[in-house]
Amino acid sequence: MRIGRLFAVSMLSVTILAVVLGAGVLVPQYRTFASKNEAIKAVQAFGAVLAVGQQVAGYRAPYLSPLFQEGTATPAQLETIAKAVQQADAAFANARTAVGALSDGATIVAGLNQAATRLADIRAANDRALAIPMAARDAAAVKGFLPGVAQVVAIVEPLLNRLENQVATADASLTALMGIARTAQDMRISAGGRAASMSPAISARRPMTVAEISSFDRAQGRVDLNRERIEAGVDQIGSPARLVKPLKDAIDLYFGKAAPWLEKEMPAARSDGNYGIKSDVELAATIVPAVQSFFAVRDAALAEAAERAGAARDGALTMLALAGLAVVALLGVLAGVTMMLRRRVITPLANLTEIVGDLAAGPP
Repeated sequence: MRIGRLFAVSMLSVTILAVVLGAGVLVPQYRTFASKNEAIKAVQAFGAVLAVGQQVAGYRAPYLSPLFQEGTATPAQLETIAKAVQQADAAFANARTAVGALSDGATIVAGLNQAATRLADIRAANDRALAIPMAARDAAAVKGFLPGVAQVVAIVEPLLNRLENQVATADASLTALMGIARTAQDMRISAGGRAASMSPAISARRPMTVAEISSFDRAQGRVDLNRERIEAGVDQIGSPARLVKPLKDAIDLYFGKAAPWLEKEMPAARSDGNYGIKSDVELAATIVPAVQSFFAVRDAALAEAAERAGAARDGALTMLALAGLAVVALLGVLAGVTMMLRRRVITPLANLTEIVGDLAAGPP
């Protein structure tokens, strides 16, 4: 029986060692799988918060024309504004849901709520202004509209920083794609803001002020820098076809057509205000489709990131399953060997030892 006990203790020790080694394989694989799964959620949340920035920037177009016209806003203009408000509210709700799925999204949700509150304040002040003629409007509300929208965008930016860091922590290979998506959206906002700086002057048929020209020039520098960053980012990830075509289309549409068309108005903006562009409606009709083409670049980058994150998650799941099967197989083999040795070796040996002991003791 001593042999049986020694064998049992030995095999138990081997089994414990096998379990420990198996856990050493399975736990890292599970962590990798969980990290890749979190990366997918973070990419989705990042895209949802980017969409919030898009809708906030989209407030400018429907508000600018009625804010700087002499009369009150028309029913058609109010309807356009109502649609923009509805889209922004939906974007905020979607972002809260996506961020709420993250393990540590509470701080980001609080930031989204802060941005939504500030945007609602801006909307309320300017909605009151639209209901009365230009001469009776609160000048502070009108002049503060564009800076106010910029403040909301500034609230959203740190939230994107946190989400981008989360994506990088979960899957560093997606960092470049997040940068492309974010820069493409900033391109739309910067390029749109550049045209928005000229819109009040065109509407009033006057030269641009020094502050407006300064804003216009700063935006140009940011637009040029964003283009360089996007092109470098796409090249860094191997120029996937999904991104190359929308990027080429956006560059052709904005830098090849819209930007030169807008630049032709700068001599008039700096002198007599005799613009070739007849109205801010004409300005928006040309500029908005061009700058919005960069959303296609953003969406392509996010789709590429989601696809790569999904593939990485699936690969991690496969490795986890294979590791699990290997551990189970190892334990199964160990159990089989134990039973075989007990049946074929240990039990007969114990019986033989007992018989030999009985023979050595002699007849009773």
